[in-house]
Amino acid sequence: MKLSRELGLQPRQIAVWFQNRRTRWKTKQLEQLYDVLKHQYDVVSNEKQKLQEEVEQRYRQYHNQMKIVISSSFEQSAFLQVESKQM
Repeated sequence: MKLSRELGLQPRQIAVWFQNRRTRWKTKQLEQLYDVLKHQYDVVSNEKQKLQEEVEQRYRQYHNQMKIVISSSFEQSAFLQVESKQM
């Protein structure tokens, strides 16, 4: 009441002003929280992408190594069969 008299405003106008100010403050807090969470999401998302790429690369390496081992094993088996036939 004192503030409304000093400012020459209705008490309801003062109440609405404070409500609006609280609402703006809460909105600003939410925007800041959103920015922090968005940044954290971007960091985690980038890390996930890097890990997926690493998994794919390791899978390709493993697959290529297995092809070499199988190919080498097949060649060795074929060589042994040829040698045994020659004896």
